[in-house]
Amino acid sequence: MVSLLLYPALLLINLPNHAAVSWYWPTPLGAGQPVVSSLGLFAVLLAFICNATVFVRRRHPWVTWGAGAVMVLLGQFDPLLLFVGTHALIVHRGGRQATIGTIAAGVIGVWVVIRNAIAPLHWTVMLDPVGLPTGQRVLLDLTMTGLVFVVTVMLGRMRRNRQQARAADARAVRAEGTARDLSEQLTQRAERERLAREIHDTLAHRLSLVSLHSGALEELAQSSDPTLVQAAQVVRNSAHRSLEDLRNLIGALRDPAPAGPVEQPSRIPLRGMADVTDVIDSTLAAGVKVNAFIMLSSPEEASDMLNRAVFRIVQESLTNVVKHAPGTTVGLDLRGSPGAGVSLKIRNMMTHHSSGTPGSGTGLVGMRERVGLLGGRMNAGPTGDGWFEVDVQLPWAAAAKQGR
Repeated sequence: MVSLLLYPALLLINLPNHAAVSWYWPTPLGAGQPVVSSLGLFAVLLAFICNATVFVRRRHPWVTWGAGAVMVLLGQFDPLLLFVGTHALIVHRGGRQATIGTIAAGVIGVWVVIRNAIAPLHWTVMLDPVGLPTGQRVLLDLTMTGLVFVVTVMLGRMRRNRQQARAADARAVRAEGTARDLSEQLTQRAERERLAREIHDTLAHRLSLVSLHSGALEELAQSSDPTLVQAAQVVRNSAHRSLEDLRNLIGALRDPAPAGPVEQPSRIPLRGMADVTDVIDSTLAAGVKVNAFIMLSSPEEASDMLNRAVFRIVQESLTNVVKHAPGTTVGLDLRGSPGAGVSLKIRNMMTHHSSGTPGSGTGLVGMRERVGLLGGRMNAGPTGDGWFEVDVQLPWAAAAKQGR
């Protein structure tokens, strides 16, 4: 918008000069009646083109500066375009380039004023209606030109300083945001460390006691009921697995994977769709009958997030059955393929018996969160005919390919 106003302003200011050049050029000063010449018209056209460089002064300020210098050195034109180029150099380049351009423009301006006053070019016309003496004319021209030049430089420096101040403010805001993010990360890390210590000091100790006592129970029951021996083995194996999972979880809390759009490898060993049978075996050992139908196609091609979600949902669902409906029969239907996604249905008959283990109510919440992160849907609740059903539908998410 500024360029659209600046261009006609330059043309209007230099209009008398354009007319004089087109009328007199190349008629020597005092050589008789002036005439319109082709060379003079060409010079005016060149001046129009030079003034048009104001449209590129931001990206190419040296072009505008050079065009202004040509107009001043070769013709009787005002140095306004040269000053516009100098202003653009100060604002958009700064530093050494601005210094060189400013000094050169000042030298050219002084030299041209003195030249035009003392020994003007023979093809130019000095318009001096007042008829001032040469010394006064030089002083007046130097004063006016110097005033315009100083104002141009000052305005350029002020604008440059404002730009630098805005850039500094933007950097300060970014630095403040970075510091805030780092502070939050440190706070989160401290919280994870605290949680890791609490988990280790409480659950690890209790699980170790469970493993120890179940081992002793297994030794004592060797000569008695085989069912009791098997139950003791299940308890001991479950305690060992829980301890391993707990150690890996504590390690993940203390050294989490960096957040980002790309799925990062986890410190926790992957338990996926192919490991669902382990959960079924432990559920069978706990006295719950499981009728399972599993049909999976290329589960190893699924993402770690999808594999882990399916495994944890099955694990949580069967754990809920063991806690809230022991002795019942569970129907499990798991199907998955890259084209169709993953479909999981788990049904069990609702009973009035319970294992006595209180539920926290967070199991279903965690399952819904996993499903939501994968863009799936989940329904869980009584069916109205005495059954409790968990129905999960998940889109297939392929594993991220490693860079070559």
